[in-house]
Amino acid sequence: ERLCEAMDTGDEVGRLGGDEFIALFRGVGDATECSARANALLGTLCRPLELGGKRLRFGASLGFAVYGQHGSSVEQ
Repeated sequence: ERLCEAMDTGDEVGRLGGDEFIALFRGVGDATECSARANALLGTLCRPLELGGKRLRFGASLGFAVYGQHGSSVEQ
């Protein structure tokens, strides 16, 4: 739910398996813009959650690639 909440219209999110997910940002111009959007996504994911009177904290890591700058095929 948090992943979907953080995505813009037209972006895609999916589960690769286990605790691995993929986010596809459409219309990203360069690595700087991709980094900003990825960090905003990370901020949304890592917000604390109140559950059963307890505050739960989360952590996550991410990496990104921009098509055309970091490779020109899915394999790359």
